[in-house]
Amino acid sequence: MTHQQRTRTARLLLGTCSLAAVLCANATHALNPPVVSDKVTQLRFGFYCDPGTLFEEEAPDTFTGTIGVPERKPDFFSLGATGPATIGMGFGITVEIEPELEGYATILVDHPPHGEEGITQESWESYFSVGSTNFSGFTFEFEYELTPGLWTFSAINADEIIYRVEFDVLPHGMGPQPNGGCRGLVPIA
Repeated sequence: MTHQQRTRTARLLLGTCSLAAVLCANATHALNPPVVSDKVTQLRFGFYCDPGTLFEEEAPDTFTGTIGVPERKPDFFSLGATGPATIGMGFGITVEIEPELEGYATILVDHPPHGEEGITQESWESYFSVGSTNFSGFTFEFEYELTPGLWTFSAINADEIIYRVEFDVLPHGMGPQPNGGCRGLVPIA
């Protein structure tokens, strides 16, 4: 093999290794399809920009002991289950239900370990109303929350699963981003 052929082969191998490294860095988790009660009339999920907090509500089974009640239901800038872990962004689910599911439900969020304690599950109660769009979400507010990996949202009413949706949360800067950043959000209709 000549020097020129070796150089060409080395460049080809280097390019192949670089491509493999990029593909591995962007690898996503294989997600299971959502589990949805037959009493759910509409379900949407995706990523959004922080809509602001109206007030804090006690939620002792969360990392901080409270949840922020949003000023409004957020507009998704990206529908689907894959998006970035970025301060000021979040992801969640909107759902409309039949009368049999009206009432309090437990929201369970399973995620990669957070903080020194390695918390992997948080939960709180949420009231699901008939005739309105019910929202549950997680907004990234603190550095320790920026944990890429598999996240699962579940809503359970008594012993019935209302929904269970898996999300593949990517490192900051990867995946879909809002047009113009979160300040210039163009929502999906």
